[in-house]
Amino acid sequence: PTSSGSRARCPRDFSIRSSAHGARLGGGSGVGDADEEYLARFVWTAGGALIAQVLNRSQTHLKLLCFDPATGARTVVLEERSDTWVNLDHFFTPLHRAYGAPRAPHSEASDTGASIASGFIWGSERTGFKHLYQYAPGGRLIAPLTGGEYVVESVVGVDEERGLVYFMAAHPTP
Repeated sequence: PTSSGSRARCPRDFSIRSSAHGARLGGGSGVGDADEEYLARFVWTAGGALIAQVLNRSQTHLKLLCFDPATGARTVVLEERSDTWVNLDHFFTPLHRAYGAPRAPHSEASDTGASIASGFIWGSERTGFKHLYQYAPGGRLIAPLTGGEYVVESVVGVDEERGLVYFMAAHPTP
């Protein structure tokens, strides 16, 4: 520790110094708690849901949570686990409609409470390479969108009209 902050474990050969402080989700002191969690990323969806990526202290278990601000209900949508660590990214992309379906008005998307109205795109390293996957609203895997011995670097855009995802990748050359 330093006078300007504290040292945090980092999955590389260096440490991070930070003077930022956070609160433990679900209450508790968070001091010396093996189940301590960090709010790593969050985004509001068009349907009014708050989507949060939450990591455990050792960064080996990530949960994608959906919060309904009207009721306070919390749903675990997806979980990622790794023996070493889970790399965070900004690949979570909520979809506004299923491929080929007409776009629903905003009010219809939120009739049953805040949710991820038509599913989402998610990035995962479960194969050893970062790839994109399409999920249904409740977190059921629909299909892998990319695959192979290369790494997807970022989602550039989504054309829901044509069912296309544009992405950048580090593909090996021949």
